[in-house]
Amino acid sequence: MRIWGILAMLLATPGCRDGTATADPEPDCIRDMDCGALQACRNGQCVADEKPVNELTQTEPPPPTAYRGGPGQWGLFAGSAPSEEPELLWEQPLGAAVSAAPVIAEVAGEQWAVVGTHHGRLVGVVVHGQSPERAGSMALDTWLSGIIWGTAAIADGIAYVGADDDTLHAVQLATGAAVFHLRVGDCEPPRAPGPMGSLCDVDGGPTLGPVLDGRADLYFGANGIYRATRSGTLVFHTPVIAALPEPKKTGKNAKKRRAKDRQHKPGKSSQSKKNVDAKKTTSGGSKPVDFLRRTHVYATPLVTPSGDVFVGTQGSGLLALAPDGRERWRVPLRGDVDGSPVLTDNGLVVVGDDGGQITAFDQAGNQRWQVKTEGSVQSALALGRRGEVIVATTAGQLLAIGPGGNRRFTRELDVPIYSSPRVDAAGTILVVSEDGMLHAVTPRGKLQWQLQLPNRVDGAVALTPAGVVVVADVDGVMAAYGPK
Repeated sequence: MRIWGILAMLLATPGCRDGTATADPEPDCIRDMDCGALQACRNGQCVADEKPVNELTQTEPPPPTAYRGGPGQWGLFAGSAPSEEPELLWEQPLGAAVSAAPVIAEVAGEQWAVVGTHHGRLVGVVVHGQSPERAGSMALDTWLSGIIWGTAAIADGIAYVGADDDTLHAVQLATGAAVFHLRVGDCEPPRAPGPMGSLCDVDGGPTLGPVLDGRADLYFGANGIYRATRSGTLVFHTPVIAALPEPKKTGKNAKKRRAKDRQHKPGKSSQSKKNVDAKKTTSGGSKPVDFLRRTHVYATPLVTPSGDVFVGTQGSGLLALAPDGRERWRVPLRGDVDGSPVLTDNGLVVVGDDGGQITAFDQAGNQRWQVKTEGSVQSALALGRRGEVIVATTAGQLLAIGPGGNRRFTRELDVPIYSSPRVDAAGTILVVSEDGMLHAVTPRGKLQWQLQLPNRVDGAVALTPAGVVVVADVDGVMAAYGPK
């Protein structure tokens, strides 16, 4: 009788009447370090830390915790995305495919969306003009001499953008006039076929760094990592020399291990920079071994307020440089790094790689935690409003990981994601999957709305302070979407 009574009590337990156990939701945090700045962990939730008001009061906004890309490109937007599925406001053909993200810039009292194309054109389209009729019109169209893969950094009316002519270009937005063209590397000719021809392409960044010694410099990746002034003077170049290949795996399980490694290297979309480079045929001639071991840097450098530089590489792991360009340390990773890392509120550098791993290191290079993902990570990471790391994978997952390494949510979007996620002022995450679907996901991981775009978008979306979403797709069309 006692057994039957216990069974009756179990069956009467709320949440179990259908025979399916209901799991408690995963806590947002376990300890204070899992939360963002000025937050503490209380009962599994990140809440405002209970400090005296005078300790929290500031006369001006705090300085950025790190620099990546240009202002506004850290992954956080000042504006809020539409609360429901937006509608098309305008479209503007650009004439060639786009892989970069548009950047919102203030020019002559207007807001422009600026982006580079595969035809080597730097274009600016009016989003909010001095009159309503200006919205969607072409305001800037400047031809540069190479394909543009990376996202521009814009400051003081000047756009800094790299191209595959091995050159960092600076363009005055108001006039379209060139400020400088900084040629880097020793790849001759600059647009030669083959992997060595793309070695010096300026693809990583640029990042507009902090003010050091009275000036804010540019940091970018090509045949290594570069730092240059905003007037076009080279400060340092640190080549990245790949380590010698590991010995070939042998033994009875070697074939299985090699097959497993290949499974963690899914191919990217046909418009990807890596695939285009791989399809080039190698030109004749011989190069020294150290030249052949030099590594190309696709990812945008991350720079701290003190000038330390962190950047992921192709085959050489994560590198840390001192402000003068000296290599401080490097740590191996399972796969290549295509997207930029982030710096968490608790001072960890977090990076994703093609091998399907998210790894956090302290600034001395010690691994603090690691999260394995389904599929690879081929886009930049972002920071959420509560200090969480936002990750998109080629398995169609959108993840939020706390600064301490705990998963806060996993949202299954079911389609590969190569576009980098971005976060608005309310914490809503905007990301585009490979099928051209724009997803808006709440800070708790709930799907808020979806919008089917006409074409695939490889770069991240842009968002104006007024909440207009701007995208540029692989068919060469820029479009704006706003509230209905």
